[in-house]
Amino acid sequence: MNASYAGVAYDLTGTDVIGATEIEDIYLLTAGDTTGDGANFTFDTSLLVIDATGDKVGFGTVAPVTTVHINATLKLEPTDTPGTCGATLEGTIFYNNTANRMCYCDASNWLLFNGSACA
Repeated sequence: MNASYAGVAYDLTGTDVIGATEIEDIYLLTAGDTTGDGANFTFDTSLLVIDATGDKVGFGTVAPVTTVHINATLKLEPTDTPGTCGATLEGTIFYNNTANRMCYCDASNWLLFNGSACA
């Protein structure tokens, strides 16, 4: 695939090296993908929609209404080691592999949704 930027032609088949200072944005689009107004992106109709103007991402929807909008199910890989709960992980959720339950970080502790300790 060939492309050009600022009058310079590039062969994007892996033979040219593009320096970070030469191109501001690289868009990964294929046939059927759209860029809308130049700020929003749609991949494969509704597989992934990035609403840059509204700061939203949609999976399986063309019109995300929340920061992350999933029109299907969400899979969390079960784990017993989600990391240390602290301020940076506050609000994080994980599926506890041993307890077979969802847990969340309250900025201090990993808790079950009923408020008891996530064991």
